Amino acid sequence: MVLSGPSGAGKDTLAQEMIKHFGGIVEKVVTYTTRPKRPGEKNHHDYHFVSVKDFKAMVKSSFFLEWARVHGHLYGSPWKSLDKPLQEGKAVLLVLDIQGGLVVKEKYPQAVLVFILPSQWEILQERMRKRRLNKKEGALRFRNAHQEVQALPKYDYLVVNDDLTQATQDLIGILRAEYCKTFRRVNRLPLPILK
Repeated sequence: MVLSGPSGAGKDTLAQEMIKHFGGIVEKVVTYTTRPKRPGEKNHHDYHFVSVKDFKAMVKSSFFLEWARVHGHLYGSPWKSLDKPLQEGKAVLLVLDIQGGLVVKEKYPQAVLVFILPSQWEILQERMRKRRLNKKEGALRFRNAHQEVQALPKYDYLVVNDDLTQATQDLIGILRAEYCKTFRRVNRLPLPILK
């Protein structure tokens, strides 16, 4: 499952709620980034913070499933973070920009893309203000948000995140429904109907 949406939509918060709810069944991929660490963020927990030089070396070695420049920084998801959890039958959760989400869908057609968005632009602006971004970065992210919503029709689901509890319940419902799809379950469970 890929969660995408503009800066301030609440993707990371919703990802944390999903992990809390499902425990060890859902595993979040920790992405790599060249952006500076924000106050309160932990290396190897929130992101793997790396230099531009190291990131480019990883790109050359095909380390990433997907990578992109977003808001002036590089971000990428490592292949290895998907293999083990998928083999264990876990749901893998990626929090990605739009470009990354579409690349994942191309490489994993069974991936579920969920677009996260508040109901009003004003809510998004207020959330960005609370992040204490500098004026230039905040303006860039808000301009990018208007472009990012153009990708909405390419996503499988839209979750409106005005109320965290309701948005979490919507995501839980999506994950449960997707898990019950025939093509996902036939190879995993010994169904009497197939004997």
